[in-house]
Amino acid sequence: MNADGSDQRRLTRDTANDVLPAWSPDGRRVAFVSKRDGNSEVYVMNADGDGQRRLSRNPADDADPAWSPDVRRIAFHSDRAGNFDVYVMNADGSSPRKLTRNPAADTIQPGRPTSTSSSSTATAMATPRSTSWTPTGAVSEG
Repeated sequence: MNADGSDQRRLTRDTANDVLPAWSPDGRRVAFVSKRDGNSEVYVMNADGDGQRRLSRNPADDADPAWSPDVRRIAFHSDRAGNFDVYVMNADGSSPRKLTRNPAADTIQPGRPTSTSSSSTATAMATPRSTSWTPTGAVSEG
């Protein structure tokens, strides 16, 4: 789709809901959430809709993907430990790691920016704690 809203194209054709798209900072890929395999999981596809594949594999719900500035990692939230916590995985879905350990729900808030051009740190907003990306793509818990 163009910036003015023209030339809209459908990128997914699955009968399940495909929601919460997140463009990679380099504009080449889109992470999104789908229930096509029975529960909410994180998927990725090329910007043209090709190459769709599942990244997260857990019976719990995984949602709200957010790219690191260097496009090497994706943060997301999941209730796989009994309540929602923030996790990070490599952009290919490998090495998922729990970042927050809080009895309250920690989630990435949709609609918030995951990077800023005026700052050297990008933030994947989490509640009540925040998870920050350093310029090199490392994760900092705050």
